[in-house]
Amino acid sequence: MHHRLPAIPARNGSAPAARILHMDLHPDNVILGARGPVGIDWRNATEGPADLDVAMTAVILAQVAVDATHPLAVPAQAMLTAFPASVGGDPMSTLELARSIRRVDPALTGLEVDLVADAAACVVATVSGLTQSRRPGRARTGTGRPLTAGVLAATVVDVDVSDREELPHASLSVPAPLRGCDG
Repeated sequence: MHHRLPAIPARNGSAPAARILHMDLHPDNVILGARGPVGIDWRNATEGPADLDVAMTAVILAQVAVDATHPLAVPAQAMLTAFPASVGGDPMSTLELARSIRRVDPALTGLEVDLVADAAACVVATVSGLTQSRRPGRARTGTGRPLTAGVLAATVVDVDVSDREELPHASLSVPAPLRGCDG
């Protein structure tokens, strides 16, 4: 989805680099259709730099990753590790703006708001760890296989989501959490 949205120019055309942004793009807001992924829940949509949408998705994934009580913390960390390299762009350039916007989202619970600062730190640690110690797109699973968005998508698609209670029990081979993101 993050590869497709930047190709769509903003409706108002206020700035040449402005694009349509989803601003709440995470696995629960993407369904797999016959023609590929489809984004749903566009109520936070706006216009702006494409990197802001990437940064916001990273913060949302990191919020789950840093919450040790969340049943999807480990898969969220794996997705966050693969996400920047697979999507591209520069989420760090708009991370502070994404953090500020996320903190005032009226749909968040108090706990979710409290996790935003830790989530932003997790994004910094993840992106820094990828750029300093790994080549982009070369994150590895616990088995040494490359961890890519395709590997994650294949894993998630193979999970039976007909009963949402079973989803947290899915078995994923993921890398150890990076420093700053281990809940």
